[in-house]
Amino acid sequence: MTSLMKTNPAPQRKPLCYICHTACPASTMKKLEGNHMNHFREIAEDQRMKRTPDGDRVEAIDPAVDRLCLSCYSAVSNLIENQKWPARVDVFIKREIFIPEGSRLCKDHMGEDGKLLSFLVQGLQGQRRTIKLSPIEIQRWFSVLRTNAIRNQAPDYNDENTIADNDFFSITSLSKDQFRNLYELCGPVQVSGHDRIVYKIDLIMFLCKLRQGIPDEFLKAIFHYSTRQAVSLAVNKVRESLMRAFVRTNLGPDSMTRQQFIHRHVSDFANQLYNPNPEKPQAILCIDGTYIEIATSSNFRIARQSYCMHKSYHLVKPIMIVAPDGYIFDVHGPYFSDSKNNDAKILIDELQRDIRGFGQWIQEGDIVIVDYGYRESIPTLQRLGIRAKIPNIVRGRATRDQLPTEEANNNRLITKSRWVVEARNGHLKSVFKFFAHRVESHNCVHLGDLVRIACALLNAFHLPITMPGYNADEAKEMLRIAAQPNHLMQRVHDERLETRAPTQWFPMTSDHLPAFPHLSLQYLRDLTFGKYQVKLAPAYVQDKNTRDGEYRFDLSRESPGLLRAQVYSRHTRAAKYQLWIQFHEVPFEEALAGEQLPHPLPNPIQGWYCQCKTGARTLGTCSHIASVLWFMGWARHQDKLQAPSHSLLGIIDDAAHRDAPELFDDADDN
Repeated sequence: MTSLMKTNPAPQRKPLCYICHTACPASTMKKLEGNHMNHFREIAEDQRMKRTPDGDRVEAIDPAVDRLCLSCYSAVSNLIENQKWPARVDVFIKREIFIPEGSRLCKDHMGEDGKLLSFLVQGLQGQRRTIKLSPIEIQRWFSVLRTNAIRNQAPDYNDENTIADNDFFSITSLSKDQFRNLYELCGPVQVSGHDRIVYKIDLIMFLCKLRQGIPDEFLKAIFHYSTRQAVSLAVNKVRESLMRAFVRTNLGPDSMTRQQFIHRHVSDFANQLYNPNPEKPQAILCIDGTYIEIATSSNFRIARQSYCMHKSYHLVKPIMIVAPDGYIFDVHGPYFSDSKNNDAKILIDELQRDIRGFGQWIQEGDIVIVDYGYRESIPTLQRLGIRAKIPNIVRGRATRDQLPTEEANNNRLITKSRWVVEARNGHLKSVFKFFAHRVESHNCVHLGDLVRIACALLNAFHLPITMPGYNADEAKEMLRIAAQPNHLMQRVHDERLETRAPTQWFPMTSDHLPAFPHLSLQYLRDLTFGKYQVKLAPAYVQDKNTRDGEYRFDLSRESPGLLRAQVYSRHTRAAKYQLWIQFHEVPFEEALAGEQLPHPLPNPIQGWYCQCKTGARTLGTCSHIASVLWFMGWARHQDKLQAPSHSLLGIIDDAAHRDAPELFDDADDN
């Protein structure tokens, strides 16, 4: 008989909490308690993190390090708040480490730019974790990263708008509007039977080459051309395109008619000053050459013909023809620079061959202003009926020889406008540094075209040279004064004042002559008919004080208001010039009071004479006389003055150990 044994049922297990896996009282509750809810969130987060691929995580600073510096872990109260975004962005870009908002950093760990010091950035350690960002934080991060990317991205040279205005001008010497106008004139160029388009990057690169004189290898790296040959091809493409349209409309006889040239570029001042019949205006042109250094050629003949004995370099010489307002009418050459290619022979050759049409354009009665180097071309110009204005030179070898008053005044009339062509020659090399450096052989092939393009750019986009205040009336006044003799010079010679005994002069310093009239800078500029002599005055005064120890001069015992002084030459150390100035003495009482006259004297300086080569002129003064007038009439009454800096005297060694006493404060070196 089978007996059935009764077994006890297995004890029923209590349900476990699916959160904490224990038989807690909350296991049967449908509503979870608060502590279990928190526990649930932690477990869920942990499980989600385990399921997240490692590639979705980023290195981040542990936010649990509360109130500690994220670099040195010391207690600190500085928060990297919103204004410290550069530090957070910089670390993320360099190390791909995320710094949460609210992290802290010591003050001495921050640079002046608001970023973490670079060596600390390299030492940061983060943990790979998932970052939670709010929508506002995401938007802010996108905005900051985009701004940083725009700021640091390389400019697109096919879009001038991606380049800052100042940077664009430094690269091209043009504004963006001027560049767009220039680019419109750049048509396609035929290369090997195919049209090649000039892109904006090609034009910008070409202008940069002229502007900064950068070699092709460097241009390749800056503008991301594939090879140096690609740069050369782009330069030739732009050159041909500009020569076809742009240069033709801005340079040469074909750019405007003769009447247009006279109307636009011959000023009333120049017409009145040089034209014997000003009622019938004529073309007035200033002609002069400039030198451009080239590499020594391996061809012996080229090397001989390009070597200039005067400059001791291998040079070529373009000839610039300029209007009185600085407009460059045309450029001839470039020519070789040996003795067979002096200025006069070049001008004669241009008039005879007439390759560029200058001989047909210029007419009888026109006026050319040249320097003394063109003297051999004067007969040719006279045969053509062209009036030539050429300066005189001192004939003779004696150091005291000087030009007569009439010739010295004539020279001043000529230099009043001839400086314009020299200024334009200077602009060619200061604006376009390509011509200030040595030009390599592969660029010499098209050097003439490059010079003409640069001159056309000066005409089209740079301001003309103006002389404010100089009009037809001023020209008449200059002609009137130029016809006057120098009475003080005649008196010095007649009375032998240069050899008069020292007992007939009072030796004095600048503090001992209160009767010398006060002069304004404007009066000095009017007296010298310009500002060049006044500009040189501080250097002359500084040099005189350095050599004499103080500013010394003599006052006549017999002739009231007659001053004698010695001024040293700025070219030769041994040369010095004696000068005389006749002035209107200020009444003694007013001079002691140190006050200006209620009404300025109409003619405080009545005459002057200097023994230098141009010191006899009455049309303006030489630089030596101007320096004395500047110091005695204006500078010594000023509280503080600046002289040219002599800081190099303390930097560069001198075996003679010569000292340089100071007269007044140095000018800034910049």
